Amino acid sequence: MAVARLRGVPPSELLGIGCDWCAYCLDEALLVREGARAKREMDEAEEQTEHDRRIQATAESASAAAHGSLPGLM
Repeated sequence: MAVARLRGVPPSELLGIGCDWCAYCLDEALLVREGARAKREMDEAEEQTEHDRRIQATAESASAAAHGSLPGLM
């Protein structure tokens, strides 16, 4: 897919597929697969960011509790 993109041709043309229907199905399937992979990677990055944020918030709460600076502890 990357080579086809660099050359500016559809993957089916690069592979020499002569049937128009087969070429269309292959190209569409590859586009759908690439889109799904990109979405999965984006979702994983968002989950990791949320996880990191929760860890940071927990660490800040624990630090505040250790130093007695939580509201209502005075």
